[in-house]
Amino acid sequence: MEYRDYSVPLVYVAFVLGVFGLTSCGMASTPNGYTTAQPTAPESPAIATASTVLPLPTSPPTSTPTHSLIESTASPSVDSFVGPVPDGAITRWGMGRPLDIAFSPDGHVFAVASSIGIYVYQVDSRTELWFGSTTMPVRGIAFSPDSRTLASVNGDNIALWDVPTGQQVRQLRDSMQIATCLSFSGDGHILASGYDDGTIILWDVANGTINHRWKGADGEIYKLAFSPDSAILASGAYDSIVQLWDTSKGQPVGSLHGHTDGPVYDVAFSSDGNTLASGAYDGTVILWDTGSKTSRQVVEGTGGAIRSIAFLPSGGVLVFGTDNGQIVALNVSDGKQLNVLQAQENSAYYRLAFSPNGHTLLTSSDAGVSLWDWDAGQQVETLNGYQDFDSAAADMAVRNNELLAWRASGNAVIWDVKSCTQLYVLTEQPSEFGPRLLAISPRDNLLATNTRDGTIRLWNRATGSLALTLMRQREIRTMAFSPDGSILASGSTWHDYPVILWDVNTGQRIRTFGEDGFDVSNMAFSPDGHILATGAAGGSVHLWDVASGSILNRVFVTINYASLAFSPDGKTLAVGTSYGDDGKIILLDVSSGEQIDVLKSQTTTCSLAFAPSGNLLASGAFDGAVMIWDLSTSKLLRTWHGHTQEVRSMAFSSSGDILASGASDSTVVLWDISALE
Repeated sequence: MEYRDYSVPLVYVAFVLGVFGLTSCGMASTPNGYTTAQPTAPESPAIATASTVLPLPTSPPTSTPTHSLIESTASPSVDSFVGPVPDGAITRWGMGRPLDIAFSPDGHVFAVASSIGIYVYQVDSRTELWFGSTTMPVRGIAFSPDSRTLASVNGDNIALWDVPTGQQVRQLRDSMQIATCLSFSGDGHILASGYDDGTIILWDVANGTINHRWKGADGEIYKLAFSPDSAILASGAYDSIVQLWDTSKGQPVGSLHGHTDGPVYDVAFSSDGNTLASGAYDGTVILWDTGSKTSRQVVEGTGGAIRSIAFLPSGGVLVFGTDNGQIVALNVSDGKQLNVLQAQENSAYYRLAFSPNGHTLLTSSDAGVSLWDWDAGQQVETLNGYQDFDSAAADMAVRNNELLAWRASGNAVIWDVKSCTQLYVLTEQPSEFGPRLLAISPRDNLLATNTRDGTIRLWNRATGSLALTLMRQREIRTMAFSPDGSILASGSTWHDYPVILWDVNTGQRIRTFGEDGFDVSNMAFSPDGHILATGAAGGSVHLWDVASGSILNRVFVTINYASLAFSPDGKTLAVGTSYGDDGKIILLDVSSGEQIDVLKSQTTTCSLAFAPSGNLLASGAFDGAVMIWDLSTSKLLRTWHGHTQEVRSMAFSSSGDILASGASDSTVVLWDISALE
């Protein structure tokens, strides 16, 4: 059984940019979260009960919020999506993919952990108070009971942040494994951390030492929760078991078996400590009696895995999110369903958190980070910039004046950079078969998408209308347009016809080619369109004659091939390799197939792009680094660190002074290359 790991997604973007002035779109913006502000008074306290859950509203709110952080019904400006700008960059689109959310216990602030760092917001105004940058995605956060400390996990590092100032005050590290989740004890003296190898550690917060350490599961620990009296720690893990631990001894005191398949994603105690709830991959929520350690109710979800649960502060109501876009409220006493809120169809919910008074529900989903008026049962605000870009769009091109980015719901959104407006959204295909790949025609307004059912569609970028639907091809991994835009090539792992050339005017196949056991993971046309280079599993690079489909050359480069790109004159092919082969970028002579040079990047190269002049080569690394190479000297000119995950797409502007990079952290960064040419 394969389980999707939503904490470290692979995300690509497509960026379409022309020669333009960096003006009023927020291109030269500076981060808006590096100064601090004093929190206002928290929401007035209230006792939330099951009766506060109201029926599902028949329509969304009609008012249009005016605050810049709120997504309105009108097309949002690019400013709304500008994230903190890394050193050396012109701008960054996207705040990162949201991975965790939390309210402070005093109700003054809430925090969003993303793939690029931590954002802390004031509750009343929704203004950003500060941003804490990290070098890896932040998978989990937790506030201390006094609300003055925020703990976060990124990689093997646990960081403690001072909430009023946004300063990092301490780091806790004792494992080479990846930390996955956190929980503070009720008195704030103990911090529990879980790891991807099943380890659980209890830290003494005051002095940063370890009180207890033990093996808690045979696989990843997904969630930890202290009982209200902090005597028991509950863990949910990959092995489908909910474990209970004595926190004074670090010893097991109970194993709760009830989930039948896959990880237990979330666990939570009711405020009185009598009930423990767990949600899991098997699509069920189980309510456990903590006294007898037996299940009281098993509740079937409404679709897909249950990744997040939350008790209303009163403890009388449990809320869980589903993979099909529903938020379901249960009566804890009998497990009966009270209400179902449908926010966005097929938009999975990953995290839920109630404000301390129970009036506001904070949610994280494929659609972003949203706040709900729980008493009214309405979603009232969505924070811009956290939308998750899809994980498989494989092309990035630079021309015209458009920004194209995938949304996790399966829609492709096209932006006009100069006017800062959304042009249109491609939504013709059902979201369950949402776009996986894209390719942008260099000569006309065509855009190609490949969806999860294997269908290739050609779209008119100028109008957003569907132009052609091509025959399905199984297991497509890559697509590319010829330089004149007349041919679309698709590469597949399906051995009967791994490479297909399509006529974009008629939608008919021109020819197919490949070899027995041959599959394709990347491809690129030479600038004159006469040669198609394909990279295959096993490290071989094939050069094909486009006119005849015959092989011109076959070069075994490396067993760990990763990416490729042609130079502007078509004479050189750059091939990126993985770290297992010392992270080399190999330059090949196209005519002979001989090796010209080797650039030692010491990391897996996930993407490559030549500058229009041919003097520079940009490489995108697995660790998020963007590197610029001088090909005349084979020297590394610059390394930028603007991403936290693999850089899967890169492209230069036609003038060569701007480089766009798109990464799995759901951000696009523009870099100023003018000084390097």
